[in-house]
Amino acid sequence: MSLKEKYIDLNHEKIFYLENENKSDKNILFIHGNMYSSSCFIEIIKKLEDYHIFAPDMRGYGNSSYNNKITKIDDFAKDLKEFIIKLDIKNFTLVSWSLGCGVALELAKDEEINNRIKNQIFLAPIGYEPFRSSGADILTNNFHEYLNNFDFINPQKNLEIFKGLMTFNLNLIEDTFASMGMSGEELKKDNIRVLFKTFIYNIKMPEKEEFERNVDSAIKQRNLDEVAGILRDYKYSGDKLKKGSIVLHGYEDKIISYMDGRFLAEEIGAEFKKLDNCGHSVMTDKKDLVIKTIRKFVEE
Repeated sequence: MSLKEKYIDLNHEKIFYLENENKSDKNILFIHGNMYSSSCFIEIIKKLEDYHIFAPDMRGYGNSSYNNKITKIDDFAKDLKEFIIKLDIKNFTLVSWSLGCGVALELAKDEEINNRIKNQIFLAPIGYEPFRSSGADILTNNFHEYLNNFDFINPQKNLEIFKGLMTFNLNLIEDTFASMGMSGEELKKDNIRVLFKTFIYNIKMPEKEEFERNVDSAIKQRNLDEVAGILRDYKYSGDKLKKGSIVLHGYEDKIISYMDGRFLAEEIGAEFKKLDNCGHSVMTDKKDLVIKTIRKFVEE
């Protein structure tokens, strides 16, 4: 695979990114999630070598610098805007995962960048409710949606919706962090392995090399505390997207409820697919579907 490791200076940061040597006019830009880096997409990228690929490490992640602390998710979006303009990336499919989806949503608000975006694919996105909301809060805040979807003929469907709303509970993750003595820079590889196996790879484990590569990315993260603060407050506030988009979300996601993904899709005007037997790592659990979806969007 002809994937090159490169750096670019922007916004007083040195941003690392992966780019292949294919100069196709069909471009794909990947935005990773929290605790990860561009390397989380490598196994997907290997199957997309016939397109021009860009996958940066956001500020404070992976091999990128962290000279200036982030205070809001828009800081990441501003970095990526400059990244896109400096490299003159046009007509691209934007593929984002988890935290990266929030960055992608903010990025699309910029008219100059939105004119360059062809379409978007969101994998297990944040954005519908802040992470400070538990499943119970989400149910309370969206009780009318629950009632509108209530099925009097097949009550089992109601249980499915309720289960989705109740899946995510930030306190559970916080308690797990505390029991491991995890905070900020104290994260250790063994603890991260347990965390990943419990919450990210609860359905399917990636190959050992890929798994350890992702653990290494988590160790390198220098903005954990700032991102935690951002996640507690972030909720997408904007119009429906002007370009075609789809949300792929696992029913067994232990980080973000698939119902969050469903409601967000309605809010932004995107197609929604609930994925059975799939957790938060959509790229791992449904790798072939993700690749197929990306190819479909790129070729549109």
